[in-house]
Amino acid sequence: MNFSAIWAEHRRFILVVVASLVLFLIADSILGSVFFSKAETTGQREKRLAQSLRTRKAATKADIEAITQKRDEFKKKFDEYRTRFDFQTAPDCVLKADERDFDVFYNTRFQKTREEIVEGAASVDVDIDPTLGLPEGTPATRDEVRDALRSLDLVRRLCRAAIDARVRAVRDIRASKTTGPAGRGATSGWTDAPFLKETEVTMLVDGNASSIVAFLEAIQRPPNSFLLKESRIDVDKKDTRLAHADLRVVGLGFEADKGDAP
Repeated sequence: MNFSAIWAEHRRFILVVVASLVLFLIADSILGSVFFSKAETTGQREKRLAQSLRTRKAATKADIEAITQKRDEFKKKFDEYRTRFDFQTAPDCVLKADERDFDVFYNTRFQKTREEIVEGAASVDVDIDPTLGLPEGTPATRDEVRDALRSLDLVRRLCRAAIDARVRAVRDIRASKTTGPAGRGATSGWTDAPFLKETEVTMLVDGNASSIVAFLEAIQRPPNSFLLKESRIDVDKKDTRLAHADLRVVGLGFEADKGDAP
């Protein structure tokens, strides 16, 4: 059989084989150049890295001592802030691990606190929001009870300071859920630190200027040392002797409460 006959009979097959061979050669050329280029680039990068490591100076004893000193300074400052601002929930508001009736424990503590704060304030002509900023009803879970008790303790301390300062009223108290590693929420963004937890309370405080100033000073010094996240003080439009303070106060915790249930 001559070539003409073979071509006539197998022309289609021959064309497919030739086309495939051409495509293979083109692809091989393209892929070879790409991978060779990448391999060459990687090799150059490794050479530069090796050169950098050979020429880089090792840390000296002075460098290490300077870094150690800076670390110790930061730790000292952190310990100072922790000592001043760490808000540990009072023992009577800590839910112990062996407390089975957590709902009864919460209701009892809330009622005693309301009697102490609201009725005690009324006896010296100070009006306190009777809800104490906490929702009606009993929290449903142990974690919610633990959070509510911590908020209750913060509100109690703030109200005690307000009563001692003889403000006229503490209104519209709102206690937020604790955020951070020991609370149910994520970090708030205000501290943005994984080892901190925040318990926040907002309130409106009415009184003359001296009583409000006394209150603000009291909540920012030991044993309280709470943080004023936001504050706005306005003079009453009708009675210029009266002022209104719109406050957002944070109790900052650096660690779990002592004796806190896991």
